[in-house]
Amino acid sequence: MTSRVMHKFHQVLQDRKAGLLLVLRQRLDLHRVSPNSDPVDGVAELTEQELCSRMIAFSRTRVRHLEDSLWAIQNGSYGRCAACDGEIPLKRLEAVPWSTYCVACHEKAEAAQASRDTQQVRRPPRELENPSEFRVRRVSVLHGWSRGCLPPCPRDRYSA
Repeated sequence: MTSRVMHKFHQVLQDRKAGLLLVLRQRLDLHRVSPNSDPVDGVAELTEQELCSRMIAFSRTRVRHLEDSLWAIQNGSYGRCAACDGEIPLKRLEAVPWSTYCVACHEKAEAAQASRDTQQVRRPPRELENPSEFRVRRVSVLHGWSRGCLPPCPRDRYSA
């Protein structure tokens, strides 16, 4: 890549970072909790807070990616794939300037992540592996006993 193209990407990354930091500051100001006496308003506010928290986390991650790309420009490794060390196509960098992977490696990484996510979703919760154990735990928690401890009553009373 020429120094002119690198300078263009440096400027684009700096502008995006500045804009994102401004939005992040605004979201952090909105994230402040205000005491509310109405339970319905409190639930709505908690929902807004959760959404705001997720948006802040996403923004922080994006800022980190932008900073990594700016560092790569200074280091001379910008435009190189982090996995295969091949060159990232210019069109991809124009579309997503903070890219660290070429298209092929990015697709492989996404497929691997999707596979891990699918495995986690398909795995049954621990409680469902042994339903009778779950039933005892649920009953003991309902009665205030510590989790996993059997109640002082006979076990037959809780099986069904």
